[in-house]
Amino acid sequence: MANLLTHPSKTLLLKYFLTYGLVFILIFYIPGILIITVILELAQFYVLVHIANRFFFVSLLYLVANLFIYPYLIYKYFSTINFEFLENELHLHRGLVTQSSKIVPYRTITNITIKRDPLDRLLGIGTLLIMTAASSNTNTSKAEENFSGIPADQLSDIQSFILGNIQRYSENPGTHNDLPKQPEERILEQVKEINKLLQKRMGVL
Repeated sequence: MANLLTHPSKTLLLKYFLTYGLVFILIFYIPGILIITVILELAQFYVLVHIANRFFFVSLLYLVANLFIYPYLIYKYFSTINFEFLENELHLHRGLVTQSSKIVPYRTITNITIKRDPLDRLLGIGTLLIMTAASSNTNTSKAEENFSGIPADQLSDIQSFILGNIQRYSENPGTHNDLPKQPEERILEQVKEINKLLQKRMGVL
């Protein structure tokens, strides 16, 4: 597999909509309808029709927001997600309000697993969970990064591609020198250089 830039399957967007719809119906819509009904009945009982009308207008705005605005924001967030499976590292870009770009070098990956919940299996997609040395040191099983919405027929191929690169670096440690250095490594090298310069000056004095 060559370097690959890809977006998650559009089926992931369907999963987002289904999940949001279920949460909206169970948590907001049904309880909201019951509350609106009770308030309207009480308002009419106390002849507070103007209050009932105002509450109905606010409820209508809330319903419009849940049916149109939030789904639109979900779609816009989905459109920001893309993956890069490169020869030396993985890139993950996403974010609507706060955009983030994560880089995961293969040399830091300690484990990679495939996760598919019942809805994923129904929709034919899955998620790659990436564990790194950093996440392992925190004594937690939470994945460092996750690549969601990958078509089920591509999951094993991408997993094999990543594992192949991890094995390549483990068998050829010298290959690590070709990887772009992380900020911490660059800072450490600069500190070492400064320390050498100070030692030379102290020796001169």
